[in-house]
Amino acid sequence: MLPPLMPIQPMTSEVEGIE
Repeated sequence: MLPPLMPIQPMTSEVEGIE
């Protein structure tokens, strides 16, 4: 369901940092 997190690693890092 979710898109590949590999190419979105930088964005994922920001989201994880916010949490």
